[in-house]
Amino acid sequence: INYLTIKDKYTVAIPLDDNNILEENSKTETKKKKKKKKNDLLFLIKHIKYKVSELFFSDAVIFVEGVTEEALLPYYLEQNDILNNYHISIFNIDGSHSKVYLPLIERLNIPCLIITDLDIERYSCEKKETHKEGEPECPICNNDPAYEKGYADITSLENRKTTNESLKYFAEYIGNVSKNNILKQYYEKNYLKVVYQKDLIENKFATSLEEAIILTNHNNKLLKNVISEVRPKIYKKIKENLKDNSFHLQQSLGNDSGKSEFASRLLYKLITSDETEKPELPNYIKDGFKWLEDILIK
Repeated sequence: INYLTIKDKYTVAIPLDDNNILEENSKTETKKKKKKKKNDLLFLIKHIKYKVSELFFSDAVIFVEGVTEEALLPYYLEQNDILNNYHISIFNIDGSHSKVYLPLIERLNIPCLIITDLDIERYSCEKKETHKEGEPECPICNNDPAYEKGYADITSLENRKTTNESLKYFAEYIGNVSKNNILKQYYEKNYLKVVYQKDLIENKFATSLEEAIILTNHNNKLLKNVISEVRPKIYKKIKENLKDNSFHLQQSLGNDSGKSEFASRLLYKLITSDETEKPELPNYIKDGFKWLEDILIK
């Protein structure tokens, strides 16, 4: 494919083929890595086949990793006085696969915002679960059966790890990110920016968009109505203190069906409600939108 785009006010033709839309080959590349690259290429070709018009004719691309982001972001883009003037495509793909697109995005010179999650690793007792036999000793409860388990808030990132392999990959891909700072900064390189919940919200770290929305808008009437409909039993118990039960609510949404119901009901009320105070986006997504505004206006 010869892709035509504009760079520095000139039309540029960018040749695309199977070799240059993936990471460059290494002299020490193993058979396992070669097989993975072959699978990555197959994935990329198939995915582009179904989304070709959005990808190649977009002013910008947003990669997300969940149904909530995919459902809600188009609404908030439409409310943005700058971004609603551009054709911005949203791709919902598994977070671990977003990195497959990076070499292609770099070649196309399309602004690419990746919105991912902090995904802090919690110990079993912090998820109201019992430690399994043979698990390493837990620094929180020392595997004591008498320890009172609960839905623990994360208030510090010290000695914490992420389960999000993409964040680790982006840190290495962009460079100049030490292991100690993987969870402390956004990643940015040329036309790429990666944002996630790196900052405290109400003195705790959210580990998903759903939790970040709850913490950001814990006093919002519209959001409370949505939660009361989606999880009525839990809401009845915690309605006076949503912010201190944000992780509990996130866990209760569980799989994609729970998150999908939350997102669809929230979107419906955003569009149809007469409430003047609508739930706001968490700051990390606002930061990503601001970056898109700046790079598209240039």
